[in-house]
Amino acid sequence: MHSDNRLRAEELSAGVCPVCRLDNGCAMVHNRPADTCWCMTLHIPEGMLKRIKEDYPGSACICKNCLQELAARMDAE
Repeated sequence: MHSDNRLRAEELSAGVCPVCRLDNGCAMVHNRPADTCWCMTLHIPEGMLKRIKEDYPGSACICKNCLQELAARMDAE
């Protein structure tokens, strides 16, 4: 791992946010039950999910910080 905690593209895994390339905090990646994941406590609008799937097809989960930034950008549009 690099000193700035970022990973190269070839090192991306299910536990890495495709936007910032930092730990996405996924509970299942850390062998915890899915219902304990931070994403299970949020309501993510369908439009936001659609945009994420379009912008990051086939990628891992986006981290909470990047999701909040995306929500703010969508609100501003």
